[in-house]
Amino acid sequence: MNRRALLGGAVALPALAVAALPAAAAVPATDPRWAALVADFRQKFATWLAYIDVEDEQRGAFYDAAKALGPKPQKPWREDELPAWKQEHAVYAAREAELRERIMGPSEAIMDGLSKARGDAFKALCLYPVRSLADLAEKIEIVAADYDGAEVPLECLADFLADVRRLGGEASA
Repeated sequence: MNRRALLGGAVALPALAVAALPAAAAVPATDPRWAALVADFRQKFATWLAYIDVEDEQRGAFYDAAKALGPKPQKPWREDELPAWKQEHAVYAAREAELRERIMGPSEAIMDGLSKARGDAFKALCLYPVRSLADLAEKIEIVAADYDGAEVPLECLADFLADVRRLGGEASA
């Protein structure tokens, strides 16, 4: 199973399914800023997920081609062998870097950028103080789908709690 299939099953489909939930679709967005943040996150998530195939294919091609470089020089135990090893290791590392650049090009940097953009959009969702219970439910659904069984950071839980307290105060006023 490749990384895209794993992420698609574990993260992407539940996260994208949030958009198609009948309850979420039936309740109009009460806050246009929230709706824009959700749309931004979903777009960045979809772009990030789509690029995984490209990176995986290039990474596989790199690993296949790197086999021709032979085994990586192993650091010796004896001090007197270190200078020769350092030279062998430097030559190997340079050949590996050249091969990586030739095959993968900028894909790792692109993926890093997409991951950062997706992460920033996700953080903006968590930090945004929602204005309705429907939006809070959507926020929790998105976070639950994104973490899919992994431990949700305490910062996200603190954001949920702040939303609940604020909404609870508004509801009782």
